[in-house]
Amino acid sequence: MARHRGTLARASDDSTISYWRLRRNPVHDRECACLAALDLHRRFCKGGSLDGAHFPTRIGLHAGSVTLSGVAVGDARVANITGDVANTAARLQELCKTVGAWLLASADVAEGVAKL
Repeated sequence: MARHRGTLARASDDSTISYWRLRRNPVHDRECACLAALDLHRRFCKGGSLDGAHFPTRIGLHAGSVTLSGVAVGDARVANITGDVANTAARLQELCKTVGAWLLASADVAEGVAKL
């Protein structure tokens, strides 16, 4: 993730939420998110995990403005992402089950991104 300039906001037993800050080149930043998704797929879905196991995953990617906030959990702070972008990405991730895909990206993500 960090290799592709993303930030892990939250991880639970079976899911993660990550984000990319758009900088001077939004297309490049969206490409970084796509590349991170491809890396996750190669590592976990194709048996490339450390123990050789196969972990089916579903990834939803959407782009736009979000609200970032911090939530105190004991002595730690956990990032929280809210807004339409987070909700849409979650819906895309869920839709993967229905359509049999491991990744769905919105047009807002795909716009201008080269074929990877």
